[in-house]
Amino acid sequence: MPETNLRIIFNTMKQTFLLFAALVTLAFQACTKTFYVSPDGNDANPGSKGSPFLTLGQAVQAAAEIPDGKKVTVVLKDGEYLLTETVSLNGLKNLSIVAEKDASPVLAGDISLSGWEKASDAAVLARLPESSKNKVWCASLEKAGIADVGELIGEVNRIDLYFNGSRQTLARWPNEGNAFAGKVIGHTPTKNDHWHGFNEGVFEYLEDNVSKWADEPDAYAHGYWFWDWRENYKRIVSVDTKTRTIHLPEGDDDGYGYKDNLRYFGVNLLCELDVAGEYYIDPAKKLVYYYAPDGFDPKGTQVTYSAFSPAYMLEMEGCEDVILSGITLRGGRNGAVSVKGGKNVLFKDCRFAQFANDAMFISDSKDLHIEGCLFQELGHGGIEAHGGDRKTLEPSGFVVENTIFTDFSLYKPTYEPAIIFYGCGMELRYNHFQNCASSALRLEGNDILVEKNRFVHLVTESDDQGAIDVYWNFTYRGNVVRWNWWEDIVSEAEDSGAAGIRLDDIISGYKMYGNVFNNCGAGIFGAIQIHGGKDNIVEDNLMYGCNSMIHASRWGQKRFEVDLYGEEMMAKLKEVDFPSELYKSRYPELADEKEIPLHANRNFVRNNLAVNSKSKVGQIEDYVMENNSEIDSDKPLEYFLDSEVLDGYGIKPLPWKEMGLKDNKYKDIVNLR
Repeated sequence: MPETNLRIIFNTMKQTFLLFAALVTLAFQACTKTFYVSPDGNDANPGSKGSPFLTLGQAVQAAAEIPDGKKVTVVLKDGEYLLTETVSLNGLKNLSIVAEKDASPVLAGDISLSGWEKASDAAVLARLPESSKNKVWCASLEKAGIADVGELIGEVNRIDLYFNGSRQTLARWPNEGNAFAGKVIGHTPTKNDHWHGFNEGVFEYLEDNVSKWADEPDAYAHGYWFWDWRENYKRIVSVDTKTRTIHLPEGDDDGYGYKDNLRYFGVNLLCELDVAGEYYIDPAKKLVYYYAPDGFDPKGTQVTYSAFSPAYMLEMEGCEDVILSGITLRGGRNGAVSVKGGKNVLFKDCRFAQFANDAMFISDSKDLHIEGCLFQELGHGGIEAHGGDRKTLEPSGFVVENTIFTDFSLYKPTYEPAIIFYGCGMELRYNHFQNCASSALRLEGNDILVEKNRFVHLVTESDDQGAIDVYWNFTYRGNVVRWNWWEDIVSEAEDSGAAGIRLDDIISGYKMYGNVFNNCGAGIFGAIQIHGGKDNIVEDNLMYGCNSMIHASRWGQKRFEVDLYGEEMMAKLKEVDFPSELYKSRYPELADEKEIPLHANRNFVRNNLAVNSKSKVGQIEDYVMENNSEIDSDKPLEYFLDSEVLDGYGIKPLPWKEMGLKDNKYKDIVNLR
């Protein structure tokens, strides 16, 4: 064929292709709509790139008016957007809310405090420590436009103060940790055979400075009043300087009462405002007193106060195919996001920071993904998620991956982990969890996969807990914890202690293999602790410098059967028709129904290596213990991570280099341990 004809054919094909591409582009544009939002915008604008909206709420309202089937993208330009009310995405589909390229937009609930003056009120100065009298500043919340001061304690509408983005401390004593009380002064014992506390909240104080608290009108105490795994805040009714006693409201919410030598600290104490970064709130006069750190500018905007009081910043009910990407949500008195009845919802590269309660609540949803995010400085936990069906074993499709959880449970240091999951079918992988007084995960369900995560510096204060903690439901099955890294999980409370993984009260059927534990276990607990469960598998794990390889608190056969068929557990069994034919086919250990109540404490511990344990385990009665090695060595941890070394002990290779974050845009702004 002549070259001219080839050129004609080629040009014709090229023109046809370009025409096709143009038609595809036009068709795509016809099916999409983009709105822009800018701190310099105006809600009277059309929301175009050159004439953007001012608020996210206006953009979402505009998106709701777009016909179904058309995709809508809302682009947030760089800057901060102060929220005063919840933005509702309810019922929206095919919606993306994204940061503009190279932008870091913030949905903020905190506002700057100004009008600072040196504290000068004579009555205030008389209560301040001598060393603080010339260093404390005062600002009016009312003048800052904050009509609702918020709550100093509690789970709802609780406030926080920040300096240059760092959380400050409500004036307290001791400045860190806890003090120990003397004797509890009570005459009404709690009615229980297993503990012996008193209902009266009266206890001796041992340090002289506490006598000054008698003049504090808005003081509270936080305490582990009986157990070192259960705590709360209480208003201080009075301080009796003659008897040297602190008086709290009578009765304890948990029914355990108060015990001698309990751990506690006082809070919102003007007389203890003695270090930079502490503040005191006078709720009646709506004033903040602040011992400002170096670099404080009384005319600047460095100090912010959480003002956003609705339950959530974003509400997403009945949403489908929704994406939130590259956005920061910050500074609320409650939570950040609620998702109810959602389907195929993605949070990608988002930051949830400085919320007083759980950051995210998820319920009745399907296929929700959280990727590359940061959950940071949270008063309670990160995510409470409900999904899937434990009766039918339909999975939720929830996935959390490559996400950082740091500095959580700051206000409520027990039972508020980074993630609480209720349901069936969840995957947690390549995440990083660090800095918490108690647990990182509580897994209330079935078919949960926890793999290739990193857990560091957890359970620092609470007792009787694990970095993963799960308890009291015999029907939780199919859960796998594999190829994770656990490090520095050592509690200051050493009654029972802390563990990397804690299976409490009859939890059974877990598989735990291929994990690395470094410096884990405190009190009597080891790297792993099993309390009364059976048919758990502990295999191919490396424990280095831990308290012990494993700690087993065995139940007798009689106790096991009594608790298994007791009223409380029977209710849990009936919830899922246990043992249904589905459960018996899905979980092999349940195949023979007659075997279910038998062989209490039969757990399988195989091919594990414990190096430099503080205590050796050896054989555990009723446990199947095979090829476990407990040695002492002066070689570092890295030596034992080598696959050839592990093979010499009969242990499969550990993918330790894959444990933890793959990549995360926020890792450079967080001090990762």
